[in-house]
Amino acid sequence: MARKKLISIDFDGVLHSYASGWQGAGTVSDAPVEGAMDFLRSIVEDGRFDIVISSSRCDREAGREAIRAFLDRHLVEAYGEVVGLTIAACVRVGDGTKPPSYLHIDDRAWTFDGVWPSLDAIDGFKPWNKRDDIVAAAAAAGWKASPAPLHAAVCGIPEAATSDADLAAVYRRLPLDVEAFQFVPDMLVMHLPDWFRESVAESKATFYDRGDKDERKVFDIELEQVDSQYPIEVPANAWVVRGATGSLYVLTDEEFRAGHQPIDGYDEDLAEISRRTIETAPAQTVSDVPVTAMMALHACDCGESYFAPEQRDQCPACAEKAAVETVMPKPRFALGTNAMPGTLELFFLESFDSDDAAKAASVKLLESNYPELELEYREVYPRHFDDIDRLKAGYDVLVEVTPEISGDATAVNSTGVVRVVAVFRSFDAAGKAA
Repeated sequence: MARKKLISIDFDGVLHSYASGWQGAGTVSDAPVEGAMDFLRSIVEDGRFDIVISSSRCDREAGREAIRAFLDRHLVEAYGEVVGLTIAACVRVGDGTKPPSYLHIDDRAWTFDGVWPSLDAIDGFKPWNKRDDIVAAAAAAGWKASPAPLHAAVCGIPEAATSDADLAAVYRRLPLDVEAFQFVPDMLVMHLPDWFRESVAESKATFYDRGDKDERKVFDIELEQVDSQYPIEVPANAWVVRGATGSLYVLTDEEFRAGHQPIDGYDEDLAEISRRTIETAPAQTVSDVPVTAMMALHACDCGESYFAPEQRDQCPACAEKAAVETVMPKPRFALGTNAMPGTLELFFLESFDSDDAAKAASVKLLESNYPELELEYREVYPRHFDDIDRLKAGYDVLVEVTPEISGDATAVNSTGVVRVVAVFRSFDAAGKAA
């Protein structure tokens, strides 16, 4: 994967209009420079660049928090909560030092073109929004709050590039094919597209699941952001989109359907599943999480890591697993030999997630008892195998037992058996029953 180019962007006078001047590192009271939020969205969706905000405010915690709150507030106002916070999470706030960047965007910088500027030119330098010609044009037009719209005209951009008195225009975004899927509650893991699984393998995204085999269900998706501590949790019914450059972003269902239409390869069956699920899906938003909350990486006892504002008792996967086990405890299995009809002398009494897991453990234990005999244990089906009272002696039997059977039991009879799971017999190398 190609390394992204880092763009360093100044804050005051570039993203923040700074009309009120300096009022302290933690005070950001003016509106954004016109077009600033659109620029941030375009650079995030493009995928070729990483962004870091480099400002003198960034060497203080209050300044960094003020910048983060400014971005969250205005991006959400411009594009809605899901898209706005997705864009904000892709913008890194620096630490006050100048990063080694591909390009710096600053209102107080001189582009060096091989010719040294005169000292008079340096002494007379003014940022774009303080230049006499722009300020005068803005005052004449009555645009005292922000001279940004007149900047293009004063700097010589052809008049044909604008459409009316306020220099605004309507633009059509160029057509671009993207891949996307809708995250609906209880969707099956098998329905996740291959490109999203590849993104998970590349640590661009994370998903948690429950269940086993092909019936596993997705219940949480997070998109990791480059150089950011703020992963984006994908709300129910939102769309995960992969852009042309491979970057992932999130759109609400309304935003996605307003700007996208299916092409070849669109799965109508999955679309119908999505529509049916949306009708009964519980509302899930990130509105209850403060936009300025610092996310951090925490470790769970299971060995997995997870993002959260503070340490929790368990990661989301363990919490879900514990909740399921509380509602429905694992079945308990016992393996024993019926040396006497109607009674099993137990080899083990344990809990397993499934019959298959219990059977595998049984065969492993039986074959390890006499390895020198090289016996093979197979599952057999003698007559009346469902009732240990009527099963002839000489078999190894796996059963599910009732909760009343204590953990230190050495034998069990038919009253403690819920059902017979499997019956095993040993066979020698010639295939004869041993």
